[in-house]
Amino acid sequence: MSSNDLVIDENLILIHVGAEENGQVLRKLSNQMYENGFVRESFCDAIIEREQQFPTGLDCGKYNVAIPHTQSIHVNRTCIGVATLRDGVAFRRMDDPDESIDVTLVLMFASAGGHEHFGLLSSITKMIQNEAIVKQIVASEDKQEILQILQQNLVGG
Repeated sequence: MSSNDLVIDENLILIHVGAEENGQVLRKLSNQMYENGFVRESFCDAIIEREQQFPTGLDCGKYNVAIPHTQSIHVNRTCIGVATLRDGVAFRRMDDPDESIDVTLVLMFASAGGHEHFGLLSSITKMIQNEAIVKQIVASEDKQEILQILQQNLVGG
């Protein structure tokens, strides 16, 4: 496996995270990615800084999603981290940064470089447009179930 192949790891799935603000969610998830060796120590600060400059909240209807990401220089291996949130947490909207939405699902992706960044973003976008899939992820209490959903929808298997 090359460093650019997407890794979906059960250790990068956090279920029903409690947080008061989005920085707490971003720190928890990015620290999990760092502790498991997928990203560099600089990733956490970089993801928070990028979220402030380029918000990633997406209004998807009933289940809003954030897709934070940052530059590949902070990444060791391409991966995706998932956090379902116990209560909605405010993220600024990608399409209207002056507005915030309550997000219940965070899909944090770390790309080690190359062009797979665009393919992964496209796959994530397609997946989150399906409300039934997002509902299934948000409602799940089982990391293995979430892992299977992500594998089926992001890597085709």
